[in-house]
Amino acid sequence: AEPLPSVEVRIPPERPRKPAKAEIPPPAPPRPAVQDPGASRRYIQTRAAELAAAAPPAPPPPPADPRTVRWDHASGDKGPQAWGSLHPDFAACSQGTRQSPIHITAQDVAVGPADPLPFGHQFFGGTVWNTGHGLELEVEGASILPLRGAPWRLVRLQFRHPAEERVHLQNYPMATELVYQGPNGQMAVVSVPMQLGSPNAFITRIWTHMPLDAQDRVRLPQPVLSVGELLPQDRRYYQYAGSLSAPPCTEGVLRIVMKAPVSIGLEQLRLLQRVSPPNARPVQATNGRLVRETQ
Repeated sequence: AEPLPSVEVRIPPERPRKPAKAEIPPPAPPRPAVQDPGASRRYIQTRAAELAAAAPPAPPPPPADPRTVRWDHASGDKGPQAWGSLHPDFAACSQGTRQSPIHITAQDVAVGPADPLPFGHQFFGGTVWNTGHGLELEVEGASILPLRGAPWRLVRLQFRHPAEERVHLQNYPMATELVYQGPNGQMAVVSVPMQLGSPNAFITRIWTHMPLDAQDRVRLPQPVLSVGELLPQDRRYYQYAGSLSAPPCTEGVLRIVMKAPVSIGLEQLRLLQRVSPPNARPVQATNGRLVRETQ
């Protein structure tokens, strides 16, 4: 038999595979020569600065709880001129346009009829609190003022010396402020100016339980107070759109100032001055606001 012809099989050479494309890191600054002793330190500082610039900025720390921010009525970096810068929530103290208190003058007054103020005669009690800024009574019990067609509830009394609002250049040595809250959270402040004279029976019932140290609280043993006993016989008043007169200086507050003052005894006033610093905010710009004066 004839031998089978040989067949030469040629296998093509294997093509070299392309290496995977690697990510090329950004070139680093050239390392300095060893002979420069400070070059290594400068290199490290340069790289640290580059890495810091590439990192996202850290978020700002959250603001402090506004209830913990220290403020006062004295002149200085915590006083009324600085309130607006102490916390973002206090911005209205410096940026608001309807701030309280104001100086009520004839040029700002519009004379005319206004709704009567039918103060209730309910008896209430509460807790007397020396806040460190002044003396307050946190009201317990219902004392209702019908106002603008809705019931407003008395929530606290604040005792100011001197009085905050000035009226036709008159500045009273003290005022008792009745703070009411409406059904939708609105606030109204009724200021009762006080001038020196005979002792005030309403104040006596509170001063008997006056806390002597800052942050002390004393609860009245029974509800013996009635707004009617504090108010003057003459119920005419001034009214304007204002604000709270302490941080956060919230605007949209109805401010009512009784036209007729009531009396406060000299010893009663001196006792308040001994346990409470002066706590009246300076008068603020009216910014064209009108004041309604009832007849």
